[in-house]
Formats: sequence, structure tokens, C-alpha cells
Amino acid sequence: MRLIVLIVCAILLGGCASVISPEVLKQVEPSLSLKTVREAPEKYIGRAILWGGIIVSVEHLKESTIIEVFQTELTSTHSPSFSVDTSQGRFLIEASGFLDNLIYTPKRGITVAGVIKGVRVKKIDNMSYTYLVVKPLELHLFDPPEELYPLPPAWWYYYPPYYPPSPYYYH
Repeated sequence: MRLIVLIVCAILLGGCASVISPEVLKQVEPSLSLKTVREAPEKYIGRAILWGGIIVSVEHLKESTIIEVFQTELTSTHSPSFSVDTSQGRFLIEASGFLDNLIYTPKRGITVAGVIKGVRVKKIDNMSYTYLVVKPLELHLFDPPEELYPLPPAWWYYYPPYYPPSPYYYH
């Protein structure tokens, strides 16, 4: 009996595990939000953060890859929520080396544990935007949620006595 309880507890606790390794989670400061750091970025350079969001674009430079991320809230397992209404802005992940843009595609979710490196000004259309730049310690990708289509009305909706009123229907 004890063995069964132990197995069930292990399965349940495994379902609540973070996507970021425990060693890296010990280094990050979970209280540092994107909004807080954007107010005074110089003050937070070199500090470890845990942010996530939706990938907007991927750009390859000579020695690194830049991932532009639209920030969203993280769930209890540190996965992005895909709810764009609560975003605090955008940030850049500057990863050394090559990250394939067929894997890191727009609209995928991403969680990054990393160190704040500084700021960079880039344009969004014709407007300048100040991005925070993060050097990743660990990255984790998520597929976008599937779009659910509503079911068609039930078959009995179109049969008597559920017909909608019409001018040719005698009351």
C-alpha cells in the first residue's frame, strides 16, 4: 500500500514541476518584473531573471541569435500564459551561437532564465522602442495553444418545435 501511495505522489508532484532546472531557479530573482526593470535598467544589469512570452521574431547575427519576445505572465510551472492582455512589453534574448528559426518560430511560447545584459533601441514599424536584452542561462519552448472550433448546433435544434418563427409558419 505504501508503495502505491508513493508512486501516486511522485506522479502528482512530477506534474507540477518547473520547466527550468532547480539549479538555475536558485539563481533567479522571481520578484523582478519586466516593468520594474524597464524603469531603471542600469540598476539591474547582471541580475538573473525569469521571464516568458511569445516569440515575435528571430534575427541571426554573425556570432549570436536575437529572439524578440512579447512578454506574458508565467504560470505556476513557469510556462507562458499566451494571454496578451497582461503584457508588460517586449524584450530581447541574445543567445550566443545559432538558434534555428525553424525551431524558434514566431507565435511559439518561450521561457527564459537569464541575466540582464543591458538595453537596445530598435524600431517597431516607424517607432523607436527600448528593449531589455537578456543573456540566457536556460531556454524552454512551448507550442502555441490549439484553436478550438465551436461545435455545430445539435441536430434537434432544427426540428419541431424548435423552428425559428417565420412569416410562412401558422401560429
